[in-house]
Amino acid sequence: FMSLVAHEMRTPLNTLFLEVQVRLSQLAKNNLAIFTPENLQKMLGRSERQLKSMMRLIEDMLDVSRIKNGKLSIQPQGANLSLLVRQLAEDLTPFAKEAEVEFVLQIDSEVEGHWDAFRIEQIIINLLTNAVRYGKGKPVHVSLTMEGGHAVIKVADQGVGIDEHEQKKIFEAFERSGDNEVKAGLGLGLYISRKLAEAHAGEISVISQKNRGSTFILRLPLKSVAA
Repeated sequence: FMSLVAHEMRTPLNTLFLEVQVRLSQLAKNNLAIFTPENLQKMLGRSERQLKSMMRLIEDMLDVSRIKNGKLSIQPQGANLSLLVRQLAEDLTPFAKEAEVEFVLQIDSEVEGHWDAFRIEQIIINLLTNAVRYGKGKPVHVSLTMEGGHAVIKVADQGVGIDEHEQKKIFEAFERSGDNEVKAGLGLGLYISRKLAEAHAGEISVISQKNRGSTFILRLPLKSVAA
């Protein structure tokens, strides 16, 4: 576990360190011309991405600790899931464009219920970012529908897919896809997502074929048992 954490932290830290070294070197040479508004925006953007990576890693570890200790808090209140899904897809569009991926949305209007919007946001972000990483540059289809008193979100990519024997394991802590082409993380995202779905009396599942893509399905009752 410590080896995994050290590896994941090292990459963003090294990037930040190199960025700072370059800036200090230019300042030492009094080369202020390099600090144009455009360049500064790019520098700060890179730094922000690396900091966010470290913050996500820390939050994931804290959530695992909360789950293990039975202290994961859910605070449901009225939420518009249609609005949330659209907003998150829009927020993640720059990330998707870097991988040449397009989000294709099919969202039922005004899907509303009682959920902890912050926690549901965590699940959706995880599913969307995974679809981009493993989607091989092909469109990612995101749908939100109402089915029998449940809100159902489906995130479907057309990428590397998941072997059948791995599909049962990927929702466990520290389990990751065996695909070597994709940079792996700690293997906590889907585990935390499953626990968050279950805390809302919901569930998360996957349908996948190797090299044919994956569809992750999140089902949430309109009113969580914790509401």
